[in-house]
Order: sequence, then C-alpha cells, then structure tokens
Amino acid sequence: MNDDERDDNGPSGLAGGEESFHWNQFRHFLHAPLRRPLLVVGPAAAIFLLAVAALFVLPKKYMSSALVLVESEKVPESFIARVATRDPAQRLEAVRPEILSRTRLERVVEQTNPYPELGKTIAVDKVRGCIVINLAGNDGFTISFTHRDPYKAQQVTDRLARLFIEETVKSREQQVEGAVDFLVTQVQDARKELEAKDAAVRHYKEEHMGKLPSQLETNVATMQMLQREMQTVEESLMFAREKQEALARGVGRASVPAVSAAPAGGGELDDLRRQLAVLRSHYRDEHPDVESLRSRIARMESRLAEARQVEGPAPQTRTDDAALQVSRDQLERAGVEVKSLESRRADLQSKITQIRANVEETPRTEQDLANLTRDYDKLNENYKALLSKQLEAQMSGRLEQRWKGDQFRMLDPASLPEKPVFPKPPLFLTLGLLVGLMSGIGLSLVAEYLDPTVKDSEVLQAVQGYPVLASIPFLSDLERATPRRSGREGGTESPATAATEMTWGPSLPGEPEFRAAGTVAPRKIVPVVESLDDPNSVVGEEMRFFGANLADLCRRGKVSCLAITSALPGEGKSTLSVGLASALGREPGRRVLLIEADLRRPSLTQTLGLPPALGLSEWLNGTLDHVPVRVVEPGGFFLIAAGQTGLRRPELMGSTRMDTLLRAARRLFDLVLLDAVPVLPVADTVLMQDLVDGFQLVVRSRRTPRDAIRDTLGKLRPDRVIGVVFNGHREYKASHKYYGYHRYGMAYGAPMKDAPGLLARIALALRTRLGLAGADEYGSS
Repeated sequence: MNDDERDDNGPSGLAGGEESFHWNQFRHFLHAPLRRPLLVVGPAAAIFLLAVAALFVLPKKYMSSALVLVESEKVPESFIARVATRDPAQRLEAVRPEILSRTRLERVVEQTNPYPELGKTIAVDKVRGCIVINLAGNDGFTISFTHRDPYKAQQVTDRLARLFIEETVKSREQQVEGAVDFLVTQVQDARKELEAKDAAVRHYKEEHMGKLPSQLETNVATMQMLQREMQTVEESLMFAREKQEALARGVGRASVPAVSAAPAGGGELDDLRRQLAVLRSHYRDEHPDVESLRSRIARMESRLAEARQVEGPAPQTRTDDAALQVSRDQLERAGVEVKSLESRRADLQSKITQIRANVEETPRTEQDLANLTRDYDKLNENYKALLSKQLEAQMSGRLEQRWKGDQFRMLDPASLPEKPVFPKPPLFLTLGLLVGLMSGIGLSLVAEYLDPTVKDSEVLQAVQGYPVLASIPFLSDLERATPRRSGREGGTESPATAATEMTWGPSLPGEPEFRAAGTVAPRKIVPVVESLDDPNSVVGEEMRFFGANLADLCRRGKVSCLAITSALPGEGKSTLSVGLASALGREPGRRVLLIEADLRRPSLTQTLGLPPALGLSEWLNGTLDHVPVRVVEPGGFFLIAAGQTGLRRPELMGSTRMDTLLRAARRLFDLVLLDAVPVLPVADTVLMQDLVDGFQLVVRSRRTPRDAIRDTLGKLRPDRVIGVVFNGHREYKASHKYYGYHRYGMAYGAPMKDAPGLLARIALALRTRLGLAGADEYGSS
C-alpha cells in the first residue's frame, strides 16, 4: 500500500466510520418500538379505550353565539379626527374587562340564573370561564357562551350581546371625555414647562455674557487687535530700554572715565538671528513667522545703528556739569517712558488673557446653550401639537354628542344550538389514538434508554472496543437440548475405533498423561451442533464464520490455548463452546480439545447429555494421576469433563498442575478451548489468565449490562482478550442476512415454513428503502 492509499484510509476514513457508527447507534435506539411492541400497543390501546369511554362519560356542552356588527360614522375621518378608536380589536380589548367584570356578570346571573345549584360567587366565576369574545372580520364581534342546557346558552348569550352594545356606547363617550380632559391638563403642563425653560435660557445667556457663541467672532477680532497692539508696545518698550541703556552709558562715561563698551542689544540680536536660522530649517522664507522675525531683526539692526550714531565717539573727559545734567534728565524721562510702556503691556496682556479665556469657554457654553435650546424647541413643538390635539378632541367630542359615534346592530341574534361542541367523537378518537401511540413509543424509548444491557453489535463494539468475531442470532430452542428419539445414545466405541480417532502422541516426562476414554455421542439434540450439519441453517453459517474468524485470529496471534468466558452466568458460553469446538473439529486433520473448566457449576456435560465421568477436578485435586479424554461425535472434537468431585480450592485454577496440563495440551492438540467460569462472580478465570494465551468474551443480547462488560475487561489483562462474540441477537431476522439466506433457501433451521411472512417482507422493504437495513443487493446477488 502506497502513502496516498494510507492517507485515504487514515483519519478521514476513521471519522467517516465514527459518524456511521453514531448513526447506527441512533438508528438502533429508534428501533425500540419494534423491539418492545407490547409497550407500544398496551398504552395505545388503553388510552384509545379511555377516549372511547370519555365520549360516553363526559357531559355534553352546547355553545350559542351572537354576531354584533359595527356601522361606521357618517362624517369622514378626513374632516374631523376621531378621539375614540376605530379599530374593532382595540375596542374589543377595552370593553372586554367591563363585560367580564363581576358587577356586570352578577346582573347576568341574576337575570338568567344559569347555575341554580351554585352560589352567586361561584356562578359568576364559572360564567366568566365559559364566555368567549372574538373578532369576526374587520367590523364585527362574536360573543359565545357554553352551557349544558342549550336554552340557557342562548339566553345568556343574548343578554351578554345586548350588554356588550350598551357598554360599548358608554365606553366611547367616556373615552372622548377622558381624552379632552387629559389633553387640557397636558396643554397646561406643557405651557408651564415651556415658560420655565424660556426663563432658564434667558438666565443662562445673562450669566455667560461674553462667552456666547454669537460673540465668538467679536472676541477673536478684539484679541487679534490687542495682540497687534501688544506687539507694537513690545517693540516700543525694547527701543525705549535700548535708549535708556545708551543714555545711562553716556552719563556714566561723563562722570567716570570708562572703556568703550560693546553696542547695546548685540546679544538679543544674536538670539534673534539664531531663531531665524532654526525657522528657515523648518519653513520657507515666505512663511509668516519667518517674515515677522526677519522684519524684527531689521528693525533692531536699524535701532542699533541709530544708537551708535547718538553715542558717537567716547569723550576723553567730561567737565561740563550742565551737559551732564541734561543727560541725566533725558535718562529719567526714558525711565518714565519704559515704566509707562511696561504698564501698558501688562494691561494688554490681562485683556488678551481674559478674551482668550472667553474664547476657550465658548465651545462648552455653546454645548450647554444648544441643549437648553433643543429642549426649548421640543417643548415648544410639544405644546403646539398638544394645543392642536386639544382643539381636535373638543371638536370630536361635540360630534360624538350630536351623532353618537358608531351604530351597533345585532346582525345574528343568539342561536339555539342543536349539536354539542364537547365532546366531539372524531377529535377524541383521533387524539386518543395519537396520544396512545406517542405514549407507547415514548415509553418504549424510555425503557430502551434505561435498559443498561447490550442490544446490538454496534453498541457492543462501542462499549468494549474489541473486534466482534460473530453475531449469533437468537433462537428459542438454542438454549435447550432435547432428548434424542433414536440413534446412538452415548457410550464407548470399539477399541480399534477409539485408538484411531484418539491419536495425539505420547506425553513427555513431567507432563500429565492423556488417556483415551472412548468416543461418545450426545444423548440430547444440541441445536448448535445440529445446525452445523444443516447447510440451510443461518446459525450454522454464523458458527462457521465464528470458527473461521477465530482460527485466523489465533493463527496470526499465535494463540493455541483460548478460554471462553463471560461477565455473568447464563450468557450461553458453554453452548457456544460446544458449537465452536464442533465447528473447528470438523476440519480434517485439526485436533481441537475442549476443557470443561467451569468447576463451580459445570453444565457442558449436562448440555450434551453425556454420562458423568472423571476429569479436570480429579486431576487438580490430585486424586487422579492421568487426564481422561473423550471424543464427541458428531463434532469430531476432544473433551475433558469437569469431573465429579468438584473444586476444593479455587487457587488450583492457577496452580502448577493446571499449567502443566495446558502446556501438554498445547503440544498435543492444535487448539485448546476452555469453558471458563464467568469473570465477575468468582476469581477462577482471573487466576488462570497467565496460563492461557487469550480470552474470548461472550456477551448476550439484552442480558449483559454495559457496566458488567467494562468491569470484566478491567479484571482481565488487555493483551489477553482477543475478541467478543455477540450471542442471542434478536434483531437478526430483520437484517439483510436473513433475507439473503432465504433467497438461497436458508433460514433459521432448515424448514422453509419459517420464512418471513407478508408483513415481515413489507417491513423489510420499507426499512431497506429508508436506509435502516443493509443493502438488499447482497442477498439477491
């Protein structure tokens, strides 16, 4: 197999198999009604009979109905809007509580007396429960009442219909009056809210004057003007400070000789030039910031040049006091000018800061004012709408008073019922049948869900995860053996024949001696063995399948000593052991030894109807120095019986004597089969699990619980379990195998009279069409 083929059969194939298995498991679960027909038929018949009895037991009830027609108004609604609703369904819902109120119903009960045997309170509640009010079309209503007496039903329905008309007219008048009063109150409340909101808007504008959104442009323009003026003042202040410094230096030189100082403002000019270089690295020369800084540098350079001209060359000596006094006066005036400019700059800075704060506060003010204005607009619209509705309601009220709104007319008066509405025979019988079938099916599904036993091989494989080598169908006579009427009834053949059939070779030193005990025939008819002689038997074919699969598995796994066991007693392991030994022993040249290892309750010899004989128990207990072996015919297999003394100590099942016996048997025979004890009740099988090569587990349909299988596999070594055989499969007849075998002339037992009948063939065809059974093409090929 190449890599592509392995990939195709890898996880995707496994996923498909798991999905198919889950569908099969669900399908078998849905087959519960077919497996448990009594649980379906019993409840269905009981409930159907109850429905039939209810038709005669339950009291009859009659229903009377009245139809009320609503005629529309004469004035179109497009001229004057109606306050009272026009929708009949809404009008019905509004009037229903009034009609069903206790006060109205007490009047009806007093006038009609529908339940004279009951008190007034109970009678009112019962009348309320029997009244039905429904919408009939777009402009009509039906009022119905149910009663045992048809005359009382008619009388109460007529009174209810008339009361319905009276109360509907009153309800419309009250509705109009209530709507007008409500609108008047709402208009007054809306006016008060609108006035309060108007005052709030006005107060907010007064409180935030200067910060309103409408003043934003003015504030921005003012701030720009003040910033320009601030720039001018700063330039003037800088020039005045430079002039003051120049005058101060002149006065200083006049009073004290000093060296020539550097021109004032040289350091600031250098700072401005560095700032200009930085701006030019980021912006072009046309940028407003670059042009502004460049013009500022030019002005400073011109002022420095004028200052140098004013200073002139440094005088050598100052002796004129008058000139010095003039310079000092000029210096004092320059200081006053500087202080004035600094005061002006501080004032401008304060104004700019205040205006900037107002501009920054404007968005929040705008949001708050928008909220107030929006609420005001909504209240104003609401007030106008309420005022308009109030006028319309007053006009509609006047129209209702003049025209009286809708006109009600009894279109169909209360009728006298002739047939009861309850119980209805068709409905009761149909419901009884459907409910009975659903209850039976549900009961069968619940029973199937609560049943812990294994029912099919798919579920079995999901429980234990081991391969299922065969699925033996259920037959009522498979578990019992009947006495033979003729033929050989057991015993020992002639020595010559026995010597021929019982040749297995000599025993080695230290091994137990196997002695021939003769050839015997079962005194009873064993169906499993008889099915192997019948070429038309399905059981025989399944036993041959079982033998072939097991032989192949043993050959591949090098298993020569196999123990057949089960979880619990009564699962058919002894019967299948005989059938398996007979199926394998029929092959020429193959020597199959069957050991009756169930020493607690030996049943294999009794099943075959053989006479008691010494065997395994005597060998293990030490009372017998050899092992007696008999040949069973028909079947062609060798048998070691359980013996007659029984097992004294359970530990002997795992003793050295048992080990030597099995070792010798492996050497002398092709396959050794042990009919072992069930695993869960006693420990005999677990004690000898190291002595055998493997275990074959027998699981019986509808008898072995899933937990018992898990517990059994938990007690045995996983490498010792080689497979499972599914016994007593009750759904085998519904499978495609039986249908195919029948076409080949095969059935359960040989007789053709056991072939499926017409109903079975129809059921099988439906199951095949629906995909619930195997493909029919296999049987017909």
